[in-house]
Amino acid sequence: MAQATGLFMTGFPGFIARRLLPELVAHWNGNPHLHLLVEPRYHGIAQQVLQRLGIRATLWPGDITQPGLGLSHTFPAELYSSITHVFHLAAKYDLATDYASAYRVNVEGTRNVLDFARQFPQLQKVVYFSTAYVSGDRTDEVAEDDLEAGQGFKNPYELTKFQAEQLARAAMEDLPLVILRPGIVVGDSRTGETAKFDGPYFVLRLLARLPRWLPLPYLGRGTAPVNLVPVDYVVQATRILALRPDNAGTTYHLTDPRPYTARQLYEMFLKVLQHPAPRGTLPLPVLQAALSLRAIERFLCVPRQVLPYFEIGAQYRTDHAQQHLPTGVFPPPDFADYLPTLVRYLSQHLHDPEKIRC
Repeated sequence: MAQATGLFMTGFPGFIARRLLPELVAHWNGNPHLHLLVEPRYHGIAQQVLQRLGIRATLWPGDITQPGLGLSHTFPAELYSSITHVFHLAAKYDLATDYASAYRVNVEGTRNVLDFARQFPQLQKVVYFSTAYVSGDRTDEVAEDDLEAGQGFKNPYELTKFQAEQLARAAMEDLPLVILRPGIVVGDSRTGETAKFDGPYFVLRLLARLPRWLPLPYLGRGTAPVNLVPVDYVVQATRILALRPDNAGTTYHLTDPRPYTARQLYEMFLKVLQHPAPRGTLPLPVLQAALSLRAIERFLCVPRQVLPYFEIGAQYRTDHAQQHLPTGVFPPPDFADYLPTLVRYLSQHLHDPEKIRC
């Protein structure tokens, strides 16, 4: 296991970061000093999360969109030689975001984090969180080493994460960098816990609010594979790959090698929520037109940016992940096995305003 004295992380207290931190501490060889870059507006929440986790860490109010992360005058020079691992999780994940906002956070922010990491002389690993969906509108098989294939993108989030990964790929020339590409991250496969009801939860939550007797149509053809992975798999895999000493320069798909199609998932959602089987098909262009009306979009709580994922999707190879993750970790759990757990958690928090994004 890697020897280390200091860890620097962005994206705390986000859902993955707050789960990754204790996982890293529990498996680290020694007691690393923890340095967490936190947006000033989240400082109080970050303190509460650390207290709940029972972890001592230094919180650094900063901003990845600023040169030097806004730490130029506050981060002591003597700490630079103590940082051995950098985890860059901060990003703008909203599918409905505009390009300028996404570019500022996802691209300029990544550039600033990489520049900041270059100042650490004892650096052993930089872990950059990308997304499998840098594949954009590809519908073929995507290898972990693939990036530029002339693809288009379904939204500014995908485009800016692609552009950020281009920066990360270039940085592999002078940084010991690993790229992680998770699929769509859902709740914990054992408890169902999640921070926000977004992604597939938009559809799940809508179905949970509708009367069970109501016959519902399929939503489009639903031919696309939708790659869902539980957060506990992503966290455990990240810890193993981050502390592995010989994998700098490697990209990993943290995806499900056996994904279900959108239609299969929809059928599973209806079944576990005790709705009747679907009848007929509602063409996606019709639904897209309806959701273009803000009032309908807000009422249904299903953003129109989700709809392309029903019909555009790639298959993701997981050769590197399979090679470097042990049996028992890879492959991730079958989505059908833990879907009831996700739905149970959803039902318990169906009206929690902190988890709803409409």
